[in-house]
Amino acid sequence: MILHVVSAIHRAKPDQIIIVIPQGSIQDYAHHLGDFEITFAYQNSPLGTGDSVAVALEHVQQNQDDLIVVNGDSALLKTETILDLKNIHNQEGSVVTLTTARVPESEAEGLGILIKNTDESLIEIKEYSEFKGNQLKGLNQNYFDVNVGLYAFNVPWIKNNISKLVKHTSGEYLIGDLLSIAINDKEKVTEFMSKDMDKPIGVNDQQQLAAAEFELQSRLRSHWLSVGVSMADPSSTYFGIDVQLSAGTFIGHNTALRGKTVVGKGVQVGPNAVIEDSVIADNVSVGSSYLNGVTVGSEVVIENFNTLRQGTKLADRVKIGNHVEIKDSTIGADTFIRHFSYIGDSILGKRVNVGAGVVTCNYDGSSKHKTFIGDDVFLGSGTMLVAPIKIGEGAKTGAGSVVTKDVDAGVTVAGVPAKQLSK
Repeated sequence: MILHVVSAIHRAKPDQIIIVIPQGSIQDYAHHLGDFEITFAYQNSPLGTGDSVAVALEHVQQNQDDLIVVNGDSALLKTETILDLKNIHNQEGSVVTLTTARVPESEAEGLGILIKNTDESLIEIKEYSEFKGNQLKGLNQNYFDVNVGLYAFNVPWIKNNISKLVKHTSGEYLIGDLLSIAINDKEKVTEFMSKDMDKPIGVNDQQQLAAAEFELQSRLRSHWLSVGVSMADPSSTYFGIDVQLSAGTFIGHNTALRGKTVVGKGVQVGPNAVIEDSVIADNVSVGSSYLNGVTVGSEVVIENFNTLRQGTKLADRVKIGNHVEIKDSTIGADTFIRHFSYIGDSILGKRVNVGAGVVTCNYDGSSKHKTFIGDDVFLGSGTMLVAPIKIGEGAKTGAGSVVTKDVDAGVTVAGVPAKQLSK
């Protein structure tokens, strides 16, 4: 979830990103956020959002005018909302600008309720949990304006006022109290009601996490449908926020595209496919297979029940049949690997025919070794290639061969161990 939030912030191109985390948790966050330049600030005890901001302020770079504060559980945050908030904050010249949404009471639980005068001017923010009995109903409203946990502050002002926060009965210092301080001091406070925050979901339990994911997927599906991506069943199609698709792509049932996957034009994926952090060129077909960290050239066909792992590169017009695993290997153009094969730590040339059941035996129990296969090689069914090994251009292996030594160009070998038959 934090990755969604940080990605949205990063796309807004801030000068600095500060994340407040508990002591001792740096490895967990660094693992997930390693692609971003982040300053981590440590909160010794969970003393509330106000204390988190106080900790973050110690790390704000010199001469910064504005500070955007985002709740870490703002799973549905959009970059556009951050940019709109910043623009309004600067236009209004406010010391505080807060982002709000208008929701029915059923959606207000767990959020801060805006208490206003009859002229709609803000008095304070009161946490939902602080209303007792029927006090909330006593406000006589069907809808409530709520704080969604996204603020803009004038940096000199917040540095001068953060120490004025007082501890609540919950033992926490709350960032929302800064608005009351500003109002009491007759400073300018602006309310920004964003059209993008119609679902102000904060995540505090598994149900809320599931609700946020459901809403996020709905947004992503709508977006990709609107730009010309076709889906057999949108409700069973899942996207990561950093996925890039092209118009004309067709996605079958029960398919997930994750990470930084990029898909070209005229591509068909699925059904029952999972693609992560892979780049797919134009006019490719991927069936019910799993791809992770794979680069795929144009007009490639990958059929069903295949696993293509990190470091795999398929050149143009490669054909992968069924039940094939490829790992950290480069496959040349027009090469066929039809079925029941394992290709690991290998480089295959062009127009290679890999028969059923071919295995590159790349691990000797302690180290991985490379296999090199030249252009126009024919590997008979059930061939075992014991690495490290090189197969020259145009060479052939008989069915069931166990090849333990390099094979020269144009040579045919067969047997266990394989021996030369002709030249």
